[in-house]
Amino acid sequence: MKQFYIKNKSDYLKILNKFLIVVFIMSLPLIIPFSWQWLCGLFGKSIHEGNSAIFSLFWFSLITLPVGGILLIGMIFMVIWDTIAISVNRK
Repeated sequence: MKQFYIKNKSDYLKILNKFLIVVFIMSLPLIIPFSWQWLCGLFGKSIHEGNSAIFSLFWFSLITLPVGGILLIGMIFMVIWDTIAISVNRK
């Protein structure tokens, strides 16, 4: 059985690192506007999409969430495939 990426146990940390990077990039359009809204709330200003250009970044999540989801599903498939391949090759 051919392996994609994982050759030994230390490669699992590399996959975990890439997994976390994808999740972080996927959630940036949600993190930035809501943290900006929280900061403006501390100073008593109310913002929304109509009066703040940065809050319109939220709409980029319509692109990043599906693309990131597809990447995550692919990465999970590769990890499962490699784990099965490692266990089959040991026997």
